[in-house]
Amino acid sequence: MIRLDPPEVTRSAVEAAEWCARQLQRGPALLRSDELRPQRDFFGGDAVNVTIARGADCVDIANHVVARRRRLLEDRGWIWRGQRLEQYSGRLLIFRHELSLLDGAAEDLSGGLFDVYDQPPWEAWVAYVEGTDGAPSGLLSWIPSALLPAAKRGIFANAEQCLEWVPEDQAI
Repeated sequence: MIRLDPPEVTRSAVEAAEWCARQLQRGPALLRSDELRPQRDFFGGDAVNVTIARGADCVDIANHVVARRRRLLEDRGWIWRGQRLEQYSGRLLIFRHELSLLDGAAEDLSGGLFDVYDQPPWEAWVAYVEGTDGAPSGLLSWIPSALLPAAKRGIFANAEQCLEWVPEDQAI
């Protein structure tokens, strides 16, 4: 289980869905534009010595992308009016980066939707959320319906189960 702060997470999820919809209207995309590239990553180092972000660093990494996307949407005339996520077609995904084997399997089978570290595309990030009932924390992301087949292939390849769909009964 994950703990969601409904008002802020809902807003961020709607913004991610709106952003992704706009990006996909422009043509096929893997949702990794430079304009939303994170300043830091959940993983650092090199192929031999990988470092993994923890705790507050994870929240900061995700919040930077969320805040930047919010400003860009506002600059482009989109206004938050309490829209509901149900207006968009897609699913929420949780990425538990600390469980990743860093093996590139999800990247390969998803056609690059997930990266070599199993990270979902940053343009789709919603929030870094706390786990409950002993479940690890993770990065919540929006996967638009057009990318669901690629995401399903990546999740299938992900033996360590660091990529999972958020149960639909846990909707925000």
